Amino acid sequence: MTQIRQLILMRHGQASNGAPSDRERELTAIGKTQVTEVAQQLVALKDWRPQVALVSDALRTQQTWQMVQPKFDLEMRVSPELYLGGHQSLMVALSAVDNAVGTALVIGHNPGLSEIASQLTGEMVGLSPSHAALVRVQSEDWLDSLSALGQWDLVSLLQPSFSLLQPS
Repeated sequence: MTQIRQLILMRHGQASNGAPSDRERELTAIGKTQVTEVAQQLVALKDWRPQVALVSDALRTQQTWQMVQPKFDLEMRVSPELYLGGHQSLMVALSAVDNAVGTALVIGHNPGLSEIASQLTGEMVGLSPSHAALVRVQSEDWLDSLSALGQWDLVSLLQPSFSLLQPS
């Protein structure tokens, strides 16, 4: 049976550059403010309540999750494959999601999240820190939905009221 599948592809907040390794980079104060604002925007969208969160194992994505989590009552799965992963990594992570789940939140990194959003929608989607792309498609299951490249609708792009132009 087909149903609407919704993905919230959220990039971690702005992160510092001073860490022993890339996986250990922490959110900056600005990054925390930005994540909080985007999480509040997401809460206001009643039709976009995630039922599961798939989160990269990097510190900055875990911190982003910790700021989003109080807004929702949902299961979180650490998905190491999302660390700098692309479409295939997302397929691996979503393969374990029950097909009864209609909306999934993915917190990860660029360039992977922007590439995934662009491939799914057939549009160029660029996600800066703390931005979230809300995409949806009608599909039998999660794996079929991820094979429907270019067929997803880009419903909205959430972003904080201010963004810095530096990559993180």
